[in-house]
Amino acid sequence: MPRLQRFAMATTKTELQMRSVALDSICCVAEAVGKEIFRPHLNEIMALALGGIEIDSTALKDTAYVLAGSMARVFEEEFAPFLPLVVPHLLQSCLFDDMDPTQFEVSSSSSTQSISVGGDDDDDEEQADDVNLNNAVAVEKEMAVDALGQIFAATRSAFLPYVESSINALLPLTDHYHEEVRKSTMTTLFMFAVTFSKMSNPAPWVAGLNVAVPLHENVSSMCSLVISAVKKMLEDEEDRTLWFTLFYYLVLLRLVVAQTFAELTEALREVGPGLLSGEADAIGQILLQVLSKQHACQISFFEDDEDSHVMQRMAPAPSADEEGGDAEHQAVLVDRACDLLGALADTLGADFAPFFTSAFPLVSKYYRKNRPDSDRSMAIGSLSEAANGLGKAVTPFTADLVPIFIKALGDEEEEIRSNGAYAIGVLVFHSEVDLSSYYIQILQLLRPLLESTNTALNAKDNACGALSRMILRSPDLLPLDRVLPTLLDQLPLKKDMQENEPVYGALFMLLRANNAYVSFAGDFRRRLRGLLENLPRVLDIFAQVLATPGQVKDSTRAEMLEVNKANMHLFLNPARFPSNYISPMLTSPPPLPQFLNSLKLHHSESFENILAGLQGEHANVLMSVIR
Repeated sequence: MPRLQRFAMATTKTELQMRSVALDSICCVAEAVGKEIFRPHLNEIMALALGGIEIDSTALKDTAYVLAGSMARVFEEEFAPFLPLVVPHLLQSCLFDDMDPTQFEVSSSSSTQSISVGGDDDDDEEQADDVNLNNAVAVEKEMAVDALGQIFAATRSAFLPYVESSINALLPLTDHYHEEVRKSTMTTLFMFAVTFSKMSNPAPWVAGLNVAVPLHENVSSMCSLVISAVKKMLEDEEDRTLWFTLFYYLVLLRLVVAQTFAELTEALREVGPGLLSGEADAIGQILLQVLSKQHACQISFFEDDEDSHVMQRMAPAPSADEEGGDAEHQAVLVDRACDLLGALADTLGADFAPFFTSAFPLVSKYYRKNRPDSDRSMAIGSLSEAANGLGKAVTPFTADLVPIFIKALGDEEEEIRSNGAYAIGVLVFHSEVDLSSYYIQILQLLRPLLESTNTALNAKDNACGALSRMILRSPDLLPLDRVLPTLLDQLPLKKDMQENEPVYGALFMLLRANNAYVSFAGDFRRRLRGLLENLPRVLDIFAQVLATPGQVKDSTRAEMLEVNKANMHLFLNPARFPSNYISPMLTSPPPLPQFLNSLKLHHSESFENILAGLQGEHANVLMSVIR
């Protein structure tokens, strides 16, 4: 740090760039070592950063804004004393009235049209300086906007006195000429909405078009401001003035729309349907435009219509490299649209069904054989997220989705097979249509994903999730004595922890069924024997999960402890079950006494919780076994 601080004190003009680089490096150090180690340096570094703002250097000012956001992320509420020193500078940069260099005049005194930016040809050099100056100001605005969002998210209540002035400064920037400023403004506005929501300590939101869990008044007002600004910006992108070349500017518009979709997706998952503030239909229509490639930012340069010919005369055709970049940006935009589709399905639940009727053919076409693998994977992923969000309301779409999902499960590309596994599991679980006739085919297609040593970890986890959802839906229709050992071989999950919920949900259900063993009859009783024989393995898996904080939700963790307590009675009350059911628990690897000793030694908290839940006599028996 002393060496970096020495460079960060540079004042001569030739060393200012080095000062900026040193401050950037200090940001990285602070985020790497954390606030406890960096705290002794905070005041001095902030003084250097704020001092740099007063120097005539755009690089130092930009760096100071980045550093302020970084320090706020590291120190959170402890950064509050610096707010009066930092926020006024950020607002001043946001409010600075810069010229829009994209405004132009088109002269048509001859058959050739020309574009001039601000004056005659003799003024080209002066115009270039103006454009460069305004680009620098735009970058400064972008950094200031980013910092406002990061600082509010970090300091929360301490920032409240600056919220109104910040919003007033941010809203006009949604119409700023520079795409990076618009992108940053959208990101920061969503950060404001999400931060307000978190500060209100909301109850979990409930999916649906009607907001079942009302937002706090302040949160609702903020969401209304943000979603109105987003809607207007998305609708107004088609009115943006052409700048430099048509192709170049359209690419910029796509990036803005893609970033806005990404931020809206994340905010919806946090805030829920209240974020939409009555604009769900309008946002949905814009999304459909993008999925059908009808949004203004997706205009093809080679479209054969009158407008496109005018545009071609005003700008050179794109190069081969530009055409490749165009396809890439189109793909990014559609990918973000598909992510938003899944978020809307989660947010609206069954109320998403009418919208999915229109969206389904637009998304499913990306799974056609002639599409790139990335498109085909995206389509299955998006459709599966939509199916999961719809819940039982996916039922009317089952006949259309089953063949696509089963085909994806058998696809040549592993990523598509992985998405197909998740998709078919979700459909089997939620649809009220009887899909048992497909079970054998599904199990045959899942088997290679589960058993191959070359399968990617996320694909194995998705296959486990699919198998578990089938167990949850119809345990009596599956060969559990063969299915269960295959599932246990893959646990704990390695990559996709979201699949922990169906996986352990299925095991909980089967374990509860065993605890009430005498109430089951026929083949199901016979099949449940497989779980009893594998009980030591199940308990060992639970112990591994319990020893890894954050691997499962708190509710799953608590239920895992309860299930462990309950199933100790299978060992402590062997008279309830035939001896040939209990003996494997004492002899199959890992034997139950060995497992209990391991649990006590390595996961003492879990062991003590289990022991505390047993009756006194049972606890004594348990302790005698492991002594």
